[in-house]
Formats: sequence, C-alpha cells, structure tokens
Amino acid sequence: ANIAAALLLYGAQRSGDIRFMTHGSIEGGRIRLRQSKTSTDVDVPVVEPLAQALEAGPLGDVTLIETKHGKPFTQKGFYNLMK
Repeated sequence: ANIAAALLLYGAQRSGDIRFMTHGSIEGGRIRLRQSKTSTDVDVPVVEPLAQALEAGPLGDVTLIETKHGKPFTQKGFYNLMK
C-alpha cells in the first residue's frame, strides 16, 4: 500500500492508471503514460518521496503494484488496499 499511496500522492495519477503502471512507465526520473480516462499523455517528474518509496519496494514483476497472485489490482481490490 505504501507504493500505491506514494503513486497517488506524488505521481499525480488516477487510481485506474496506477493499477496498470509498469516498470516502463517510469524511466529517467519521469512518469510517462497515457491516461486511461482522457487518453492524455502525461510526463511528470518522479519527486524524491516517490523515488524513495519505489526504491524501498516491493514492486510487482509486471505492474508496479500487484496482488499476492502477481496480477494487477481490480478497481475494488485497489479500493480495499487503500482503505
């Protein structure tokens, strides 16, 4: 939940985008992705608190945050993780 919270707080992304962020979404100290809701391309810096959370991990194998079964969180599962 720490990485998810850090991505929400410091990454300025919606939960729907965070649930499917891959390691490739973060390169060169930047978050780059196309938002699912608006199809807007975003490019925002990875600020220090977020960089520290990502470094501390744990990160999923494919998506940055995964269930214990190695799958992306569903909308409800992500909600339950964050409450």
